[in-house]
Amino acid sequence: MDKKDYGKRLANAISTQMRRKGITQEQLGKKIGVSQRTISDYASGKTAPSYDVMAKMAILLEISLDQIFDLTDDHAAIYLDRDESLLIDVYRQIPAERRKEYLDVLLAVMRLSLENKD
Repeated sequence: MDKKDYGKRLANAISTQMRRKGITQEQLGKKIGVSQRTISDYASGKTAPSYDVMAKMAILLEISLDQIFDLTDDHAAIYLDRDESLLIDVYRQIPAERRKEYLDVLLAVMRLSLENKD
């Protein structure tokens, strides 16, 4: 894969994750200290962000730079929507020693819900 392909993949990941997370270019720009126009250029692939800006965006947008730049064997990118991100955030707020207990309860509720659909 050449340098141009990496730029396209990064631009696609940025625009996709912004859309999925409901973040505007202006909001993202403010969070990482660049203008809306600069974010627009990144999302369109017109320009590439510096490494520090790329790292900030990756964290905020939950983008795997390893996958974008083929640094892992698994090339299938995983993107989370808002609800999936919320579930992970809530899970991480549960004390580690109680997570299994909470997860067991959630799974039991889900099984009951699925059984009642049939």
